[in-house]
Amino acid sequence: YYSKFGKTSKKKIRSMVCGAKGFGSNLDLSSGSSSELWLPPQTAREKQQEREMKNIEAEGEAQFMEGMYSDFGVKEEDRLGYEAPDHKQQCPCGGGNRKKSYADCCRPLHLGQILPADALSLMKSRYSAYVKKLPKYLVDSTHNENPDRKGGNLTKEVESICKFITFEKLEIIAVENRGDEGFVTFEASMKGKRGIIGGALRETSRFVKEDGTWKYRQAVNLEFL
Repeated sequence: YYSKFGKTSKKKIRSMVCGAKGFGSNLDLSSGSSSELWLPPQTAREKQQEREMKNIEAEGEAQFMEGMYSDFGVKEEDRLGYEAPDHKQQCPCGGGNRKKSYADCCRPLHLGQILPADALSLMKSRYSAYVKKLPKYLVDSTHNENPDRKGGNLTKEVESICKFITFEKLEIIAVENRGDEGFVTFEASMKGKRGIIGGALRETSRFVKEDGTWKYRQAVNLEFL
């Protein structure tokens, strides 16, 4: 709201309007007492005008900030309210010691651009796949002799986990490599939806190579914490 007096509050403007209409403007409009003079509610047109004015103010502020950023050469990632694209954020698996972004860690495996280098790499990429809700990758990276494939329900089971479980944090406990076989012990915290209890699990997973590619063979040990 602008006038010759500068930016003015909505309450003050309504007070001025009431005074102009002869309703009186010397009342305390912030007291909330029953002795206040009744003011007519805003009409639909007035509400629309108020929304339009707020939009104009917001656009003006955005243009001003954009000009400031441009004049001072502020990078996009350093600007107020900036949110990194999903693939530029830290990988769900933690990104290793260098805390790599998703784009530089598990995403290439999910896209089929590279293959897992070892059991740990596959285990972390599978965890990230659960976080990113990528059931196809999880099914494809499961060994053909995995017990969960029996009955032909693996895809549905994985899809259900992706739908109802949200994994929040991964911690690698131990890694053991035995040539074409590897074991990874990890803990993963999670929360459930629709009444499913969250918490954490600890699993020792076995991975083996199948036709030269690392696959998830089975859970050797699994416990809920």
